[in-house]
Amino acid sequence: MIIGAKLCLRFSGPCRVRRNCSAAESKRNARFVQSETLNEQEANTGVFSWISLPNRRGLTTFRRLHNNPATDKHHKEYHRKFYLDLGALEWASLSGQANIVKFLLLQQDSHKPDPEDKSAALVVAARNGQSEIVKLLLEQPDIDVNGTDEDGWSALMRAARNGHCEMVKFLLEQTGIEANAADEEGYTALMLTAGAFHASRGHSETVKSLLEHPNIDVNATNKQGETALIKAARRGYSETVTLLLEHPRIEVNIAGTGYTALLAAAKGGDITTYKSLHNHPSTRTGCTTKDGRTDLMIAA
Repeated sequence: MIIGAKLCLRFSGPCRVRRNCSAAESKRNARFVQSETLNEQEANTGVFSWISLPNRRGLTTFRRLHNNPATDKHHKEYHRKFYLDLGALEWASLSGQANIVKFLLLQQDSHKPDPEDKSAALVVAARNGQSEIVKLLLEQPDIDVNGTDEDGWSALMRAARNGHCEMVKFLLEQTGIEANAADEEGYTALMLTAGAFHASRGHSETVKSLLEHPNIDVNATNKQGETALIKAARRGYSETVTLLLEHPRIEVNIAGTGYTALLAAAKGGDITTYKSLHNHPSTRTGCTTKDGRTDLMIAA
């Protein structure tokens, strides 16, 4: 039985609100959520249970729950997938509940979301590719387009990491966007998408969009000294490597953790990636790792 089971049961479901209920059940639910007998735990659980459902009647019921005196307007709920404590605005942004987001943004006084909550909501919306929500949030005058989450990742970094190409293009058009913002480990949006695990073609398109930004630092390094080119070469992402090699400011011989991009490609084992780097006019083919291994020795 989950926390707040009493609330869910009275909503006529053993562990969550039913998506399609009868008119009688709807009226009973409406009376319940407005009841002054709700305790804080029941009210808060009801708010987050309802946000998680893509229900057409969601805004009406959410408003009743939100306005109930027992509801803590700044309560946060733990998200098991993202390992984060999220407030109502963040949950609604994550799940694409545009009407609820609009309602929350219109709140005043002590119920009004603070700028940090709005920035956090922007990051989770970008993470999930919720373009409508991102546009709504960026209309707020006090929003920080470069605000970060608990991992130090901005909306641009989250969108890039997940291959949301159109979202990345839109964010890069925003005034004040920091295309080269990095987390504590030195990872930028370009590095995160170029070396993303299980990256698809959508990621190479995202890399292309980032490379078209006039201020992009194509040779930025993380704390291990790795560039986006080294990350992509190690993964064997040949399309991404080709895009990076075509950039006029690319430096192909930077050595991160003792590996240049060519050595990283040899270790990764993708022949197309290796050939692209080996045949590049600026590549030094005689480089070795810190322990003296050449690309041929690594590939053998």
